Amino acid sequence: MKRWLEKAERDLCAARKSHEFGEHEWACFQAQQAAEKALKALDLKLSRHTVPTHDLVLLARRVALPAHLRAYCKQLTMLYSYTRYPDTPDIADIAAKTPQYMEYSGEILQWVKQRLSEPSSSNS
Repeated sequence: MKRWLEKAERDLCAARKSHEFGEHEWACFQAQQAAEKALKALDLKLSRHTVPTHDLVLLARRVALPAHLRAYCKQLTMLYSYTRYPDTPDIADIAAKTPQYMEYSGEILQWVKQRLSEPSSSNS
């Protein structure tokens, strides 16, 4: 769990650096990965396992992410395909949208960190 969260934090930091250097697609991928790893960290705490998926909406449901953050997950999931596969439709004005995607990921990460700090009955 802790390692997943640490990697999520590093991915979000890397996304910010990539954006600064004009690597917007890479920054978007890193933002998506940060959210995915954070959600998987919480999924591990709650259910002791996680599912092999890049679908953040599915992961969001598994951890009872609030509705406004689930809406962010839908957009971030789209980034996974866009950044990984060249035959997906382009995202118009990705340079301008990248900061918003990083913000979405950061809000998800913050919510997960709060949940992970709560006491639980499991010893994970």
